[in-house]
Amino acid sequence: MPSDQLPLRYDEATVTGWLRDHVLGVVAERWAGAGGFVEGSEEARQVRDAMSEVQKFRHEHGDAYYFNWRLVIPSDFQMPFEATHASMSELNVDENLPAHELAAVLRRVFSGIVSGNVREDTIEQIEQQGPFTIKGSARIMGMLDELLTSFVAQKRMKISGGDYQPCYRVS
Repeated sequence: MPSDQLPLRYDEATVTGWLRDHVLGVVAERWAGAGGFVEGSEEARQVRDAMSEVQKFRHEHGDAYYFNWRLVIPSDFQMPFEATHASMSELNVDENLPAHELAAVLRRVFSGIVSGNVREDTIEQIEQQGPFTIKGSARIMGMLDELLTSFVAQKRMKISGGDYQPCYRVS
């Protein structure tokens, strides 16, 4: 297939571009609400006003201005993800998840796909049990399938030569 007919060209078909254009767009739609987004100068005013509130809060609580000591990152978001058929099938990619949870689930999905493409132990699992199943909401699954299909068409999913056999199935 000629490169100008490839299924997608998201910011040169990068995951970052896809996340920005689609996943974060879905989340941003929820945040914008009926009023839509604010223009640059109004946005700057809102940020400035919020900063004074943050500084006041930190002053009242003896917190430093240079580091958010109250920030707590749950251990679940810090743990490595081991891609197995069970762990991949338990993932649920849904745009109704809070943004931070959706980002964490997508990180695990992409980590599992990379593992299924390059790690010998994971490749062996896939050869024995078939491809991983990735499930979630129809909207996100459709976009994910489109992105991954474009990567396959651009031969970005295979390290060695030959035809690519996906290590995943989007459902």
